[in-house]
Amino acid sequence: MDIWIPIFISLLALILSMVNSILNFLHRKRTLMATVITQQRFEWMNNVRVAISHFVSVYFQTDDIAAINEKKIQVELFLNPISSNSKNNSHQEVVEALNVCLDNINDSETKIQCVNELVVKIQRMLQLTWKMAKFESSMTEGFEVERDIKSGLQFSKR
Repeated sequence: MDIWIPIFISLLALILSMVNSILNFLHRKRTLMATVITQQRFEWMNNVRVAISHFVSVYFQTDDIAAINEKKIQVELFLNPISSNSKNNSHQEVVEALNVCLDNINDSETKIQCVNELVVKIQRMLQLTWKMAKFESSMTEGFEVERDIKSGLQFSKR
């Protein structure tokens, strides 16, 4: 009878050690994934900024619609298509602002207004992305972003 107590304690310690190892592995995996996603978001944000600055530069330097349209398409390639169940339409707003700029290419006064509006929409989109990246990078308890968003967490636009 006395031999079973040390065996039971050893087995219990082994099981607890295995559970702890599994939980540590899952936590590290989750943290690594959040880190990678956050880094990729920051890289994407930088790429969008560069593409927009190239668009604005070409937009004011030339009246060549083909060159401007090429830069517009480069910006659009960084944006996500709008989905029917998405509450975030900031990407679509940027595309619409780009189209307005393209429509007003011959009016220099309207060009400035279009670019100013485009910049505001880009800033809103990047601000929302920044908030999402901060939220994702602060995840340590294992909550998934999509589940939290569906449960009512919303990122407000200012």
